[in-house]
Amino acid sequence: MFVDENEDGWVDPDPVNGEVLQETHFYPFGLTMADASSTAAPAVSNNYLFTGKEYQNEYGIGWIDFGARMYDASIARWNGVDALTEEYTVQSPYLYAGNNPILFVDFDGRDYGVEINHKDGTISIYATYIVNSEDENEMNEIKKFWERQDDKFVYVVGEGADAITYNISFRIDVQVNDNKSSNPSQKDYFTAGYDRAQLGHDTDSKNELNSFVLSDEHPLFQKKTNGETKNGTSGGYSVVVRKSGMGAKRLRRGKHETGHNFGMGHRSGLMNESSGSSMLDPSNVGETLYGIGLGSVKNIGSGGDNATNHIRSEKGIRPNNFHSGTVMTKKRYEKKKNRAIKKRRKKN
Repeated sequence: MFVDENEDGWVDPDPVNGEVLQETHFYPFGLTMADASSTAAPAVSNNYLFTGKEYQNEYGIGWIDFGARMYDASIARWNGVDALTEEYTVQSPYLYAGNNPILFVDFDGRDYGVEINHKDGTISIYATYIVNSEDENEMNEIKKFWERQDDKFVYVVGEGADAITYNISFRIDVQVNDNKSSNPSQKDYFTAGYDRAQLGHDTDSKNELNSFVLSDEHPLFQKKTNGETKNGTSGGYSVVVRKSGMGAKRLRRGKHETGHNFGMGHRSGLMNESSGSSMLDPSNVGETLYGIGLGSVKNIGSGGDNATNHIRSEKGIRPNNFHSGTVMTKKRYEKKKNRAIKKRRKKN
């Protein structure tokens, strides 16, 4: 836990005069490393600890509230069965993160959070955004944009008529939280959602929480950079977009900045800073998949390089060379496949 008291955009880690109020290290299954953790004096009140979930210690129970069920890190087990237990019949419904917390993370106690299904041929990309109620409509419009990308892009493994394809989809969950931030400055871009997303990423690099807020008070919107005033910013898990004077451009900026949360850099299409396009490009999606080791479209090092991705779950058997596939539009793939089929028929 930290407070950027002088609002200079970074947190001073100095143990005596710095801005870090609490530092907590965890073992993979969630127990606190006592010798490596510390709390500033006087003690701060912060119960959002392991993976950003609330620690419940009434009557000394020491459980962690994941929303759908409670977790006991001392025994690495849930106190109730997995709501999706029928999808994982080969393992106990009480296991945390499939008994492999290094590879997986249980997002809300229901399932471990990009999902790959080799049998169905799907790659689903998930994220959660915490917003104030006044910004909920804006975030829901952004959510609609990402979910309209269904069936537009495919991940292609192999060549020609024998290629294996995966439909790519984006899934966004929007949660409303109107509680105040713990930041004493009370600037409007400091929200409870920002606190939770920040804490989640500080304690677990696989955390999927992000925050979104419309603001006119962010310092980057008050000054010009290279002769231009910024209208949006993303820190890998937080999105802040200028609230006033943007018109229709505000929604595009929101889509652009959330693209950074998916690991997309300033490359082309929607993610190009100067093109004004509102269309997503295959190379944008390629950067997202590269974050989990698929394809070869490396992030170009601007914006999306701050995002962290992981494989939530993987069902079925990977085909050969699965990691070296290519993202393309579904229309382009269909044309290539039809040409390959015609070429094969003529050859035979």
